[in-house]
Amino acid sequence: VAVAAITGAPDPRGVPAVIAAGALAVLLLFFVLRRFRAGKDKDTDLARERARVHADAGRSLLTRLDRLLSTPQWTDAELAQTAEDAREEFRSALREFPRSPEAALDMARAYRFEGKRDDAIEWCTRAVELSAYFPTALLERAILKLEKYEEMRHDKYGRQKDPGPEGTALRREIDAELEQVKGSTRERREVMLADGILAHAD
Repeated sequence: VAVAAITGAPDPRGVPAVIAAGALAVLLLFFVLRRFRAGKDKDTDLARERARVHADAGRSLLTRLDRLLSTPQWTDAELAQTAEDAREEFRSALREFPRSPEAALDMARAYRFEGKRDDAIEWCTRAVELSAYFPTALLERAILKLEKYEEMRHDKYGRQKDPGPEGTALRREIDAELEQVKGSTRERREVMLADGILAHAD
């Protein structure tokens, strides 16, 4: 074929041989690409599994925290250490699989246990950004923002006050997010929670 291409002489094997060679090249390329994709899929599955192991360990620590806080025996040091241990598991999960919205939401929950609301809101936002459909993260972020809003519209004695422009803007964000939750989820529980939060905020 190379000689014919250079000299212009006809290829004695004819056109069918050229077509067959081209088809073989396409098949080889297809095979290589399929093997490459299969390898990437396998690596992704392994990463997901390793991330799941860390995430499950972190959730077990959050469950322990929940039980701990239901007793009078807990200490601030124990709370902080257990929450940090849980966050380290979620960090490990995210190192294995950075695009895990569930692990990002779990990070938010671990921060919320310590009352670190701004950090929790930031991680809820990351969870929302990592998933095209995650109304649970939207709902939890709205709840955190509502807690912040309630603090802004009450003084230290619990009396209502004007939350100011920042509080008014925050309230609009809360309303919009809760409406988005209601519009994007089929889960009755989440819709009822959104309705309840909106009613409570009035």
